[in-house]
Parts: sequence; C-alpha cells; structure tokens
Amino acid sequence: MATATKTDKTEQFLRDTFDNFPEYACYTFRCRSYDYENFKFKFVNVEDEGPAVTVDLAAARKGFAKFKALVEGGKLDGLGLPAGWMSDAGCMDAYATDALLQCCILGEVIYG
Repeated sequence: MATATKTDKTEQFLRDTFDNFPEYACYTFRCRSYDYENFKFKFVNVEDEGPAVTVDLAAARKGFAKFKALVEGGKLDGLGLPAGWMSDAGCMDAYATDALLQCCILGEVIYG
C-alpha cells in the first residue's frame, strides 16, 4: 500500500478546504464560481465586489505555505487551531479559512 507524500497531503487538505468555499461564509472574500475538477475558484472582495480573483492549485499551495508559516510562527495564535490541524480540514473554522484565503489572494493576512 502506497503512503501519501507530503505534497499529496497538502493537496488533499487544500481540496478538502477549497471544495467547501462555495458554501463557506468568509469575511473578506466570497466565492463566485468554481471548477472543482481543475481546482479553479473565483473570489470577489465582499466590501467592493471588485474584479474576481482566480485561485488555482499553485496559488493555493503558495498561500497555504504562507498561512502555515504564520501559524507555526505564532502570528495567528488567535485562531486557536488545535495540534494536528493539518490532518483534518474540518478543524478550520470561518476565521481560519478566511485567513488562509487571504494568504492565497493577498499573500498575507490583512483583515481580522
């Protein structure tokens, strides 16, 4: 039986999280369209409904790396993520998914 690589686990975590963005209530961005199979999600800023921004798998990986570094560096302690949070996307509440999405789109957490 093959074991999943770190990359596979990261992709699975991202897919588990992003597959729910059309229904998630995020604070800064709203999902306007999605293509699950090709991992393409379009978001608009909830404040100004400006131009849509597409997040693909590459952007999600980059944003996840930033988010993970912030969490591990103690910069997002207010999220209260439990130990082992990366093994279950279900540990991500609305605040955590919003922070992750900000990292994917903005490259940092600005709001919240």
